[in-house]
Amino acid sequence: IERKLILPTASWQISNGEITIHPYKERIYSLLKGRIASFFTNGIIFDSEISDNLHSNSRSTINISIDAGTAESYFKVKGIDVFDKVCENLTKYYENSARDGQIIVKYIVLPGMNDSDYDYYSLMELMKRLHVKNLQVSRDVHFTYNMTNYEHQQLLSSVAKLVNICMKNQVTPVLGVYSREEDERIKELARLI
Repeated sequence: IERKLILPTASWQISNGEITIHPYKERIYSLLKGRIASFFTNGIIFDSEISDNLHSNSRSTINISIDAGTAESYFKVKGIDVFDKVCENLTKYYENSARDGQIIVKYIVLPGMNDSDYDYYSLMELMKRLHVKNLQVSRDVHFTYNMTNYEHQQLLSSVAKLVNICMKNQVTPVLGVYSREEDERIKELARLI
């Protein structure tokens, strides 16, 4: 920045570790003043610096992998009972953002843990409150190539159900981590639901 080697319009991505508790977060934030930034956070701690950046720069975003639609499922997936706090923090970020669309929600589908209709419909309600129109639908990438055929079919069915519910709620599902064949099968299953 001081040597003017980075364009002022460059987009910064803050994604290694949890920024809200990073020991050098103030130094990182000082570099981001007035800059476009994408913050990847778990949303457990509300951070006024992130909120201020969203407010002052309409091209900045916050990306949260919520992975549940209910407190019970959140606890099963994350191992911590803070779902309501994360939802509260998301609402605060939304209320202070410069425009709709600055909040990005990701959902890692884990069959048997967070794929109930109740989870999915509760997620849709949260997204409506936050005016989020796209959902990044993901998977546990650690098991992409180590799944049995049965586990793979369960995953595709669970994702198809979420895609179907997204479409019914005018939310666009983004299936970036799925192969073309998986994407086609998911959409085929979603149409049959």
